[in-house]
Amino acid sequence: MDYPRQTNGGGNSPLEVRHEKEALSRTLSCLGLGLLLFLLTARGVSLLVGLLRQRGILQAAALTPIALQLLNLIAYILSLLVPILAVPALLGRPVRSMVPLAVPHPRFFLPAMGLTLGVAAGINLLSSLLLYYIQQHFGVALPAYAPQFFGGWASFLLTVLSSAVFPAVLEEALFRGLVLHSLRPFGDGFAVAVSAVLFALCHTTVGQWLPAFIIGLCLGCFVVRSGSVLTGMIIHFVYNLMVTLVSMGGYFGGEEHQMLGTLLMVGLSLVACLVSYIVLSERYGSIFRLRDRGGPLSGGQRLGAVFTNIPVLMAAAMLLYTTLSPVVGGAIP
Repeated sequence: MDYPRQTNGGGNSPLEVRHEKEALSRTLSCLGLGLLLFLLTARGVSLLVGLLRQRGILQAAALTPIALQLLNLIAYILSLLVPILAVPALLGRPVRSMVPLAVPHPRFFLPAMGLTLGVAAGINLLSSLLLYYIQQHFGVALPAYAPQFFGGWASFLLTVLSSAVFPAVLEEALFRGLVLHSLRPFGDGFAVAVSAVLFALCHTTVGQWLPAFIIGLCLGCFVVRSGSVLTGMIIHFVYNLMVTLVSMGGYFGGEEHQMLGTLLMVGLSLVACLVSYIVLSERYGSIFRLRDRGGPLSGGQRLGAVFTNIPVLMAAAMLLYTTLSPVVGGAIP
């Protein structure tokens, strides 16, 4: 499997430690600025649409549901394309080197997908039950993500594009591509963990945080081991497509059909997860244990660099505010 070169972490001089800290700080700053651009672009598009509506150029009442769905898709694509283009420019590295797209070997990829689908289905089910418990016992209704669908083939196509295709391509290019691969020189485990945290924070509902973090860890691990972001893109697409189809099944058949589809998806995914875990463990050993680079910085020093980096902290604060402000506002009488 693909791994960066390993070095001996002992006997590093203060100068080596300082240079490594500076390199990590620069990298984190570029990533933080990229996430700020993501947020500012999303906010800018929202403000632009609002301004056009105020001036009568764009009337919400005159737009069909399909047009609104298309407008939301365009805004989503723009918000992710900006950091995807900006981060490599800030780092001075070509996109191709940070988003490797080699075709993963089926012998590794298929069980990796089965394991990730099972983990994703299980953790999302647990998250849904937790949200239900919180709502029933504490009276706090936490918003949950649901794909837009208005009926008809045009809306079906836009729903699949916005819920499965573009999230798989753009989010994986950003988080398992640019974020993860820019941080891999400082340790694979560190890179996977940071990319998973940022991936979770960029999901705009509280109920998505834990599932997105766990899924981000799995995808990051398998992208590192396969040496290809395409691994994450395909798995991400397959899972999101499954969820989208189950949700649209509820639109056509009601809650009973959606519940049946959810249970069937979770059951099959968990069986695939168990079989895939056995296969991967027999072939590759401890599949989630990633090698550390063994560089000058300790784990605590790398973690400290994250929590003291101003652009990263600003981006994280803005993401938290974006997600939590509707929840806090809705809970205040």
